[in-house]
Amino acid sequence: MGQAPLSVWGAFNRGSYREATPQEAAELIDGRPIRLGSYGDPSLVPFDVLNALASGSKLRTGYTHQWRSKDVRYASLLMASADTVEDRRDARLAGWRSFYVIPKGAAKPANAVECASTRDLNKRDCDTCGMCSGVKGGKVATDVFIAAHGAGAKFVQLQDA
Repeated sequence: MGQAPLSVWGAFNRGSYREATPQEAAELIDGRPIRLGSYGDPSLVPFDVLNALASGSKLRTGYTHQWRSKDVRYASLLMASADTVEDRRDARLAGWRSFYVIPKGAAKPANAVECASTRDLNKRDCDTCGMCSGVKGGKVATDVFIAAHGAGAKFVQLQDA
């Protein structure tokens, strides 16, 4: 288990998190940015609960690999995590915007915009961007991609349908 999830788990076990209804949690968020599913897939949270939490946020970011089997209402809050060109196409046909990782140095995908954190040379992050907010909240109406980076970049290969 990574450091961040272990810290959250430890805080939970110590009773550091107070209980709140989704509406109370939205009030606590009070205009702050939120990452839906910082650890785990946010589509596992019932839609009405997730929507209530998101309603209190200034900006939100969220991704799901479960988009093929989820109610399309989740597309208003989350991006479809696409692993292939076919996934991107299928997600769009199903009413989702997608987030797609391309190999470092690969050609930019058609009909997609580059993640602002790389496009703006890391001057922006998810807390200030808002592009990955699903179909309802996104600042752009197209898919978002990012070039593979970090230690795992060597494992990302372009996968066509």
